[in-house]
Amino acid sequence: YEELEKELRKRIEEAATDDDKKKYFVPLINYWAVDWNYDGTVFKHDFVSFDKKPGEGNVKVRAKRKYERPGTYRVVVKVTDIFGGETSRELIVNVRG
Repeated sequence: YEELEKELRKRIEEAATDDDKKKYFVPLINYWAVDWNYDGTVFKHDFVSFDKKPGEGNVKVRAKRKYERPGTYRVVVKVTDIFGGETSRELIVNVRG
């Protein structure tokens, strides 16, 4: 898998357009999930999208959330790739009333 991963990363880096990058990147996503109101301790996903046949790129790449109350929310997105690697990002979202 290491050689395949290197080749795919190289293609993504060299891609000229966002569509080209998406073409190479999306098939690498096996699973991703979003906790729209992360409490800082336990990740509780409210949205999940996974590729039923890993490597085909059939995973949804957009998620939406409508907050009922104004406030500041910690949103965490976790992504697992087809090689088993996992990464996450935390975002701060300010919702106005």
